[in-house]
Amino acid sequence: MQLTTRLELNAEHISTWAAGNQERLDQLRQIAGGSTSTTTAHVGDAVDALRALEGLDEDLVDAIASLVTASPDVEGRLRLLRALTEDPAGRYLASDVLGERITERLADARAATSSYSELLADPNSNETDLQRFIEKNPWLLGLDYVHIRHRRVLPRGTMDFILERYDGYHDLLGLKSPQDPIIVAPDEIDGVPPSASQFGLSADLAQALAQVHVYRDVLSVGPDTLDKLYGLRDVREPRVIIVIGQATRLPAHRRRVLRELNLSLHRVEIAPYDVIATRANTVLDNVERHLFAVQEEPVDDV
Repeated sequence: MQLTTRLELNAEHISTWAAGNQERLDQLRQIAGGSTSTTTAHVGDAVDALRALEGLDEDLVDAIASLVTASPDVEGRLRLLRALTEDPAGRYLASDVLGERITERLADARAATSSYSELLADPNSNETDLQRFIEKNPWLLGLDYVHIRHRRVLPRGTMDFILERYDGYHDLLGLKSPQDPIIVAPDEIDGVPPSASQFGLSADLAQALAQVHVYRDVLSVGPDTLDKLYGLRDVREPRVIIVIGQATRLPAHRRRVLRELNLSLHRVEIAPYDVIATRANTVLDNVERHLFAVQEEPVDDV
């Protein structure tokens, strides 16, 4: 399919769009990395950079690259990208470029999972470091998630994180320490596991389970109340993920109990930190296998 719609965006359009609107002028300055002065003259750099947008050629690429990389402000970049994809033509072009970048995006994801594993193995890293990393890479928790909302105060406590799903609904995330135990029990003796009465949940996991069920109870009020009181929309029977400990530190008999516990819980998952990395790598393996299989699939002659 050939795209015939031309992207008609030039400096005059941008000037008209921003004229007399202080918020839009500030947005242009932030995107261009310029001054925060209130005078319109300071948007000159942004307007000059946008003059190349009259044609889909190398100048367009250079102008967009200069404009976007001029500022480290992520929100500024997001505003620009949203503006460029507001119409069908822009969205088509964006999807086309993303398709061209799929191999690089997979490499980025691989690098992220490697960095996460290295951070987890680093004795100098702490719980906060891992939390920040997961905040920046919510897809590690599942491809359903597109955004993490940090720290939401409720009348009966503070939820660590709220996960925003692709469909607009939200789930809950509780993060404990990667050093916390998960299942406690004595070691096996001559290959014989201890009796059932000697098994138990760690204090940290037991507390986390109790807390998330309190939060689910709080969120069981009507959607209008949630939106009004807590600024939350579309929170209904949320799924809960508790990230705690590391599975590789558990002997086999404790890992088996953790597996059975996860099978028995309803809409609650206990996910050790290292399992998150293993699962993310497996997902990437499957994506790559599928993509390469499609690319290598022979095309029958017509």
